Amino acid sequence: MSSQYTFQADIKELLQLIVNSLYSNPDIFLRELLSNSSDAIEKQKHYDLQSGCVGEDYKARIYTKDDKLYIEDNGVGMSKEDLQQQLSTIAKSGTKEFIQQFVEKKNEQIGQFGVGFFSVFLVSDRVVVYSKKKDNDTWNRWESDATEHYSIEELENFENEHLSTNGTMIELHLKDSMKDYLKEEKIRSIVKKHSNFIYYPIVLKTLVEEKVEKEENIEEDVEDVETEEGQVEEEGQVEEEGRVDGENIETKKEETIQKIVWEQLNGEVPLWYQNPKDLAFDDYNKLYKVLKEPYSDCLFYRHFKTEGNLDMRGILYVPSQAPFDFMQQQNKDSRDIKLYVKKVLVLDALDKTMLPDWMGFISGVIDCPDLPMNVSREVLQQSSLLRSIKNQLKKQTLNMLNDLKEDAEKYKLFYKNFGKNIKLGIHEGEDKLLDYLKFSITNDPEDLSYDLENLVSSKFVEGQNKIYYMIGNTSPLLPIYEQKGYSVIRLNEPIDEFMMQRVTKYKDLEFVNICKEHDVPWKSEQTLTEEDEKFSTWLKESLNDDTIEKINLSDSYLENDIGCVVSSKFGMTGNMERIMKSQPLNDNRSMGFMKGKQIWELNMNHSLVKQLREKYNTTPDEKPGSLLKTLYQCCLLTSGYTIENPSEFVQSVVPNLSVV
Repeated sequence: MSSQYTFQADIKELLQLIVNSLYSNPDIFLRELLSNSSDAIEKQKHYDLQSGCVGEDYKARIYTKDDKLYIEDNGVGMSKEDLQQQLSTIAKSGTKEFIQQFVEKKNEQIGQFGVGFFSVFLVSDRVVVYSKKKDNDTWNRWESDATEHYSIEELENFENEHLSTNGTMIELHLKDSMKDYLKEEKIRSIVKKHSNFIYYPIVLKTLVEEKVEKEENIEEDVEDVETEEGQVEEEGQVEEEGRVDGENIETKKEETIQKIVWEQLNGEVPLWYQNPKDLAFDDYNKLYKVLKEPYSDCLFYRHFKTEGNLDMRGILYVPSQAPFDFMQQQNKDSRDIKLYVKKVLVLDALDKTMLPDWMGFISGVIDCPDLPMNVSREVLQQSSLLRSIKNQLKKQTLNMLNDLKEDAEKYKLFYKNFGKNIKLGIHEGEDKLLDYLKFSITNDPEDLSYDLENLVSSKFVEGQNKIYYMIGNTSPLLPIYEQKGYSVIRLNEPIDEFMMQRVTKYKDLEFVNICKEHDVPWKSEQTLTEEDEKFSTWLKESLNDDTIEKINLSDSYLENDIGCVVSSKFGMTGNMERIMKSQPLNDNRSMGFMKGKQIWELNMNHSLVKQLREKYNTTPDEKPGSLLKTLYQCCLLTSGYTIENPSEFVQSVVPNLSVV
């Protein structure tokens, strides 16, 4: 006798929320049911082990019949009380307050309500569940059409050719628009994607056609057998063997029969659950092609397992080449790392917040058996455990980079493709990445032969106690540093400007940008006279340029060059100024504030400066005019800066040109 019950919550509204809001893809109903089947089988196997009667052929079955979809397993099963508790009590409150909280904080409703099962109503308008525990006498039938009522009935007679003592069978009456889920290919694809690695077999009932030979003996005279050329019987071609008049004629014909086959859809052991000692590069590379890129190989991988507070295992990959749309991929809201829970695919890609931006090139797969999931299994709980996952992913990536660095050739290729990511990580505050930087100290930007450690230990001259660097392609000071024997790191990418704003020291050594105001190591102690100070002031007043903070005079700083322009300590170098001006949303009104003041370093021993000094000594009231401005603009250009009016500059230079 069937008994009718009422759901304890506002089921219509709640189911509408579950069906229409929480789950973005109806395919997940099968994932949920198979995951439940796996859990039920695991429990039953545990009970059987305790009772010493293991030997059951544990599996989940999928089949179709009369436009209905069936999923069954010989797991632990459910009693009447279990059906009421697990399938009928979605929310104990039964109030609007629960629904409101569910809507507002759905990402926080983790593991509190058994609503995964109700994803079946994404595809079904009626669901029937048959279930029995091993120690119960009767089977129970639970039924609902997603209205406010459900029914439970104890069955006196229930027969199932696969289930005898225990298990669960779910009968789905599919909506008219969801009949595709009766197709074998559809079922196969869902299982392969989400449940391929479930430990227990998942089998699909299929009908296959098979041709078999059927032999017959026919007693007749040869003369009585008439055949037409090319004649074929309905079920096969008649083939004749040697015969004699009056003897039996032995004939063979083929007929097509239909055969029931239970096709196993899963069964692969996930690579991340296997022993790394039993695997080779080709094994890992094959998985990489499936996960990420079918047309190229991975460069490096890391197979890891963690225990303790966080039980997690997985495989991370470094690609062998950057994709053509790499920067677009960097801006995606997700990362190419698949998340499994107990070998069941939960997320095709982690949210980008799970990995810092600099790790955007990493791909792979992780499996976290103990991960608490929300009701949809699609949004992760923001908990301390997930923060641990994030930290562990970063740790494993750093370990992988450390191993990769041991292979010079592979690391060279990696840095060519993803060196920008390392620099981005440093800019984001990951100081450990300093050890993975590669530098050039030559004219060849491709000659990235040095990291900070071997640069300091092998290339620093005696007395060099700072790490000098230059960003950009030009500075009058660079050749002088090199002549003096000082190693200067050359940086050429726009991101270098932003990275070095974050970097101040390596161990006890200070980083110094030679394009900014600094103490030059070979600059002699020089005391300027009062007349020198007046001359410097006269030059600055003559220029009448607010961007110049001061003009420094030196007799040893610049060797044979007339001068150079450097930025103040917190100002913009010429390279940075060009980068900022090139930004599509650049606001020129703020550039003046951002760029800071510039410092003009002049060589007192240069002939042109001496001429200016003579003019100052003879006619101090007469300003040097265009000559001084032209000299300053020349120093701006050689120091990597731009000038405001190139046309005016050319007009001031051309008249002084002559043909020799």
